[in-house]
Amino acid sequence: MVLHPFLFVPPIVALAMGVVFGDAQRRELPSRTKHLWTLGVGSLSLVGFVVVFALRGPLFRQVHLLFGWPLVVRTPYELLLWFLGIGTAFTAFLCVGYAVGSRWRVRSG
Repeated sequence: MVLHPFLFVPPIVALAMGVVFGDAQRRELPSRTKHLWTLGVGSLSLVGFVVVFALRGPLFRQVHLLFGWPLVVRTPYELLLWFLGIGTAFTAFLCVGYAVGSRWRVRSG
């Protein structure tokens, strides 16, 4: 039995939140800041997965415009894996945004 790719969304979001919270805890950020960054990354990550699934038509057009080749999938399962990959990349981008944003904010303030 093959697992549905969207079963991996909650663990990916939880892992991202854990990484952000662990780093904020290690750096001894204030409690409010720590919780805001953690909830922000987690909620935006979840929204990113939903947006990728909801806006699949414009997403296909953007892939065609950016790369010059259309996004062609052979099975619906492969399409879901594309959605999972794009959502995971967005989550990684949010974690990098946290890493840069929280350090810049602390140093400038």
